[in-house]
Amino acid sequence: MSIEGPLGDFANAALGKMIEVERAEAAYVVAIGGRTERMIGATVVVHPVLRHPAFNMAFSLDAEGQDIDAFIRQVESAFEREGLPHQFVVTPISLPHQFGGILEERGYRVASHRMWMELMLPPPSQPPDPRIDVSTEVDPTTWARTVAEGFEAPSAAGLLTELARATTRSRTHLLVLARYSGEPAGACEMTIDDGICFLRRVAVLRPFRKREIARAILHTACEAAYALDAFRILVRVFQGSGAEALFESFGFGGMQSSDEYVREFPAFLLD
Repeated sequence: MSIEGPLGDFANAALGKMIEVERAEAAYVVAIGGRTERMIGATVVVHPVLRHPAFNMAFSLDAEGQDIDAFIRQVESAFEREGLPHQFVVTPISLPHQFGGILEERGYRVASHRMWMELMLPPPSQPPDPRIDVSTEVDPTTWARTVAEGFEAPSAAGLLTELARATTRSRTHLLVLARYSGEPAGACEMTIDDGICFLRRVAVLRPFRKREIARAILHTACEAAYALDAFRILVRVFQGSGAEALFESFGFGGMQSSDEYVREFPAFLLD
């Protein structure tokens, strides 16, 4: 049953924004060399080179009225053909509402809880510290090592290098690197697809935290996004990591939560 009146208008607007975001997410994977497979009740993105659930996932899940076993098997087959790890992204609008529990009955486990956050205010200002320098013309290997170290996941460097090389091939995708007194201190990936900007892989190395590196990265990335005609800027953060409060202080507000279900936990998590 649909909701009428102002509450219904709000719900429809929120749903429309989520649909826009999910379309942009599919366009992002295609832009970095993957492909999209649209099924009845799911959008599936597959990237045979980037063999990680962050780039191989099913979302926009709506199996209402379908045989749930057949639905899940159909989604799984898209990844099994390539031998890829994958994840189901379950949100409050996924159907049926007990979708997460159904996945758990089939051997899936929650790998992460994430909050999707949108910039609601002007971008953060540039820190006055002259020791901070942020650039967008970045060597992929340096960027990858910086993000891996910031995530404290050195084994991610190889995958991130492949990602960085793919990112540099898109006009609306940028690698952002911050240096502090000449040393790599933090980084992020700025991507615009279908007009929606995602700030991905925002990472600051432990020795440089609490020195406004994150503010400098966000300032540069947001200004670059608006210069490329982005009309929305979003991030995703792992809930419970403390990142929500940090991004709230920079003007981001929570808009949607998600749970990522996997068969096997990846060696490291990527936002």
